[in-house]
Amino acid sequence: GITDVPAVEKTLVQMMTAAAVMSLYAILSHSGPWQLPRGAGLPALLVIGFVHTGLAYLLYISSMSQLSGQSVALSSYIDPASALIFSALFLHEQLSLAQLSGAALILGGSAFGELYRAKQT
Repeated sequence: GITDVPAVEKTLVQMMTAAAVMSLYAILSHSGPWQLPRGAGLPALLVIGFVHTGLAYLLYISSMSQLSGQSVALSSYIDPASALIFSALFLHEQLSLAQLSGAALILGGSAFGELYRAKQT
């Protein structure tokens, strides 16, 4: 429903809100970027926050205006499944049966939603 606001502004509002909430949590829990490993902590946090997360959100939010609501919703469900798959591939993490089952259900549900929508059109 927010079609008059440019994607950059939507991304900025979302990132600033998330930064405010996470900063408040970090201050209240006595942790935060000041306790990261010496030297690379704060710059690494800023790169991850602004470049990786900010750019990804910008691409995601700018594509929303060109996709159907169902496609946007389905793509948001794929994010946790891809995080599991990439952590297993690149970080060599062991996935539990519950994680594998969840990823299979997410990907299966997404495929079903897209195929079901394709049949109706």
